[in-house]
Amino acid sequence: MNADYLINSVKQTSETLYREHDADQVVERLLYRIQMLESHIRVLCSHIENSREEIKTLQTELIAKDSK
Repeated sequence: MNADYLINSVKQTSETLYREHDADQVVERLLYRIQMLESHIRVLCSHIENSREEIKTLQTELIAKDSK
């Protein structure tokens, strides 16, 4: 999964859900995109933080193993 995939997926879904081109539908489509992209950013940041914690744990284990 990469950024283009996430962005295009959200874009395609918003265009499917909000097909009309009047002002209200355009606003709804953009709001949907913003909310979904914010959600994806939160998930990705969570994955990054979890990975950092895992790396720290592995580094600590390696240091402990090397010091024996």
